[in-house]
Amino acid sequence: MSSVHDVTYDLLRRQAALPLSNHTFVEPSAHVMAVATTAPWFEYLDIAGAVLTERLLPVDGTVTARGPGLGLDWDEHAVARYAFS
Repeated sequence: MSSVHDVTYDLLRRQAALPLSNHTFVEPSAHVMAVATTAPWFEYLDIAGAVLTERLLPVDGTVTARGPGLGLDWDEHAVARYAFS
């Protein structure tokens, strides 16, 4: 009979091998996907670009994370322009 520890370890091991993908917010995804061993591709969907001071654009098919943090610098004028109440 397997111990709870063995069953838990096996479950975590199998989940760690699952393919990982991203779908929204390119900036934080660039950090996560760069270190994920099961991330074979990166989906570029620029959701926040319209309200950022600088978009994170692909260069030669590659997206590179910017510095520490999430890489989100909000453009306050654009945020105000798209805000609704």
